[in-house]
Amino acid sequence: MIPHPMDEARKRLHAENHLILLLNEAMSFRNVKEMRELLVEYRQLDPTDKDASQVGYAIIADCIDAPGEASLAAARHFYDTQRHSSLRRFVRRICFENSN
Repeated sequence: MIPHPMDEARKRLHAENHLILLLNEAMSFRNVKEMRELLVEYRQLDPTDKDASQVGYAIIADCIDAPGEASLAAARHFYDTQRHSSLRRFVRRICFENSN
């Protein structure tokens, strides 16, 4: 017996989890180009971005690629408003603390 048949919803969730894995790897290596390419795919897969993950990854890419007042302000806004996001710790480390 198959415990969970692979229907469309599960395929979509699997694809999203795979993109998140690839984004996290690219973020770890500070590969902004790859992050931005993966974000294009992520936006096609989930155009609503209800949990603001795509926004969070884009902000992190901006902090890596172009640190400064604009990226810091966007990071601060994300950090203050997206209190549920698991990306907050990465925003803090990369944008505020400028560390791994």
